[in-house]
Amino acid sequence: MNSKQTGTPGRLYLILGILTSSLLAIAVIAWVISNSEGTGKTHLNFKVIDGDTVQIGNISYDLFGIDTPELGQVCFNGSATWHCGLDAAGALHRRIAFDPPDCRPAPAGSAAADERPKIICNTGGTPAAIILLEEGYAIALEQAPASYKKAQKQARHASLGLWRGKFIPPAAWRGGTRLEREAAHAPPCPVKAVTAQGGGKIYYTPLDKEYPAIRVERAKGGKCLGSDEAAREAGYSHHSAPGGT
Repeated sequence: MNSKQTGTPGRLYLILGILTSSLLAIAVIAWVISNSEGTGKTHLNFKVIDGDTVQIGNISYDLFGIDTPELGQVCFNGSATWHCGLDAAGALHRRIAFDPPDCRPAPAGSAAADERPKIICNTGGTPAAIILLEEGYAIALEQAPASYKKAQKQARHASLGLWRGKFIPPAAWRGGTRLEREAAHAPPCPVKAVTAQGGGKIYYTPLDKEYPAIRVERAKGGKCLGSDEAAREAGYSHHSAPGGT
């Protein structure tokens, strides 16, 4: 009699343990799916592509309200040059690694029909875009909120980041405008665009862990490009997106 009473709670605890584990597994799966769609806390499946471009799951987004130098862009601090595009990307990457973001879609109408969707990612309770503006790594777009423009004004007044010297606005840089002597100081192959074994056209940026090992073979169609925009316009997809590896 006592042995039966002792065994019953044991079986009950086992059943409860299995049910608890199953429910936890279902919750985790749902959380990952939610994150891959770019909603809620974004600890998983989040990649920084450049200073104002992130990828959540399979979708790339532009940070709302700002523009940052492209990966191949060079800026001047007096007569000295610095790789402002790479530094902007590194600043965003470090911030995200320090405090994973909470992302939500930007207000409706923020992106034109031919543009990537816009997103607002808070880190430590502050939009990452504002942090980049405060540090001088970004410029506020015309439609940006007043708080964004205030952050830019403060960075400019303090001569931080881009405001230490000369730079080409990122949109003009993408259009082909360059500073004098900029080409001589450009970073080597900031975006590696290659053709995969299966025929897919994919690109890697310096923040991808695979980037150092990727060889760009021009004889096989490989290209060194100055921005992720140039890569997409040439028909390449980021390596972790559909069609990548």
